[in-house]
Amino acid sequence: MHDLEKRSKIIKGLRKSKVFAELAEEELDHLLQLGKLMEYTDGAVIIREGDTSNQDFYIMLDGTVAITLDKEGSSIEVTTLTGLNTFGELAFVTNQPRTASVVTRGKAVVMVFSATAVNELLASHPALGSTIYRNIINLLSEKLTKANDLIKNNAVTYLDSILSELDL
Repeated sequence: MHDLEKRSKIIKGLRKSKVFAELAEEELDHLLQLGKLMEYTDGAVIIREGDTSNQDFYIMLDGTVAITLDKEGSSIEVTTLTGLNTFGELAFVTNQPRTASVVTRGKAVVMVFSATAVNELLASHPALGSTIYRNIINLLSEKLTKANDLIKNNAVTYLDSILSELDL
């Protein structure tokens, strides 16, 4: 693929992301210079749960990844992400250890943004940096709301099953 075609495809993908959707073309061009395009093969571990050395933020442009949790030495697949998606936001914003692993299911094309590069962007282009952080925080808020709803629904289902066993 020609560089111009590749750039156009990446910009189109970034524009579809909730994090970068409202950015102008020149801002997206600037981001392209900060990000690193990575291609992963099947079974590649992009993020490892508990890792403290990697605070990068990822936008998957193509492919599928599994989000997994380690429970007593076993890997439990929590969900899969396909197509245009983001992951790694929490450690990126909080600088805390990774809360889950991310493993490719087939080939995946990902744009990687280091926390260092984005923080430098924040220093040199405060409005752009704060827009990106605001959008990431909004995205995290959406994910937290979905997780809370899932927990609530599972708790209600669990309590209903206990109550039906007690015949109340």
